[in-house]
Amino acid sequence: MHWFRSASWLRVSLVLAFSIGCEGQPPPQQAVAPPPQQPVEPPVLAPVHIGEDRLRSPLLEGLRQQIENSETAETREVTQPLTKQLAAADEIMSEARTRNRTAIQQANRQVRMGAARQSPNFVLITVDRMGIGDLGCYGQTRWETPALNKLAASGLRFTQCYSGLNPTTSQSALLTADFASAASSGRATGLLPRVLWNAGYKTALIGEWSGDSSPAQQGYEESSGWNAAPGEFPDWALLNGNRITLEGNSQGQRQDSIADFLISEVRSFLRDARGRPNQFFLHVSLRLFDDVAANSWSADHYATRIRQADTTSGRILEAVDEFGLGNRTCIFFIALAGPHPSLNNLMPETQSTADFSHSADGLREGNLRVPFLVSWPGRIPAGSVSEVTAGPWDILPTLAQLAWVSRPLGRVDGRSLVEVLRSNQPLKDRRIVWKSPANGSVLAVREENWKAVRIESANEQLFDLNSDRAEKRNVAAEHDDVLRRLIKN
Repeated sequence: MHWFRSASWLRVSLVLAFSIGCEGQPPPQQAVAPPPQQPVEPPVLAPVHIGEDRLRSPLLEGLRQQIENSETAETREVTQPLTKQLAAADEIMSEARTRNRTAIQQANRQVRMGAARQSPNFVLITVDRMGIGDLGCYGQTRWETPALNKLAASGLRFTQCYSGLNPTTSQSALLTADFASAASSGRATGLLPRVLWNAGYKTALIGEWSGDSSPAQQGYEESSGWNAAPGEFPDWALLNGNRITLEGNSQGQRQDSIADFLISEVRSFLRDARGRPNQFFLHVSLRLFDDVAANSWSADHYATRIRQADTTSGRILEAVDEFGLGNRTCIFFIALAGPHPSLNNLMPETQSTADFSHSADGLREGNLRVPFLVSWPGRIPAGSVSEVTAGPWDILPTLAQLAWVSRPLGRVDGRSLVEVLRSNQPLKDRRIVWKSPANGSVLAVREENWKAVRIESANEQLFDLNSDRAEKRNVAAEHDDVLRRLIKN
């Protein structure tokens, strides 16, 4: 027992001394520190869990296991204090590593802020659902959408932009550049806002987001809005994670609509942006169809929601110009999904999917094709139209290139559209795949003129979109080799 005490205390003392010594050492790359007059707080880093009882340091965990395996009734009074001190040392080492990583991140960001002076600001407006035929610039005549028509006229309009199966999968694809992913486990080396933050951008999210994700963990420095459907006149909101009361709507009052709150937050952010030395990435998330499955909708009700999206987008664009940021800001507008499958009966009247078919299974062109507009005055030719296939998964690579991000994104499905934006260059066609969130099986594939659809294993269909945009004629029997290549590969 004397030997055990001496050896264990010696090894623990050495480890603790090493740990505490590491804590006191300056970060190895802290030479370029942020200026004291411009403190920058990095987005919250999500914790890494290695198990409830395991220590983060392999060295300390190995020593802890050795001590516990050697424990007897006689030595317990010695081993228990030892394991507690090992846990304390592990916490010290973990904190030191976090501080070092943050300091390195800050230093790299300061360098990037200087290197990215020629990069534009980014305003990204996303709406949860909108059909390819819902805007006047795409042929809608039953209602007017003047703000988004003006945005299209000032820049580039995509005619073959696809979404994910629903707004949630599209949002994940937007953050990760992955066709089918969860935002917390994409294959990219970072999520969209974190990639831009590392490039020196101020990042903010205004609007609505999923309740199972935190804007701060995704890399947004600032956030305001709701993590649940708030109603048209909410009496609360989340401001950088803290719940606040909206007095104008308290006790049954109805003074400030969702749109009013959003525009107020957008204006506040843009007003402050004028005095910042670095560019910004502002994501405004509009969710207008949260309640679609729970209500009986009419065509007029649907049209009202589309006009709301247009009006709110117009107020955002006006604020960008009002604060003198128009020429330095690249604006993206994209819908995350087409009309909800439950509204299939409204499509003939609203013409929201133009001449594309729309179905309850959510796999037709009318379900998947959505509006996508990009404007950057003086850089993107006004009135441009592109037939390049695109989607939310392409936004991360595109913004990364425009922001001069030097760190590789890793293996991603998305690709940069910068050459399309600048000179409307065609890009080599690529395969787009939609997979079941439940089991990962292929549900649909688009490649060149072909569209393969698998409702179930016994119902596989193939369409030639060049001659059959409405997907009315299944040519699987005539082109079984194409169907096998798309579905099986």
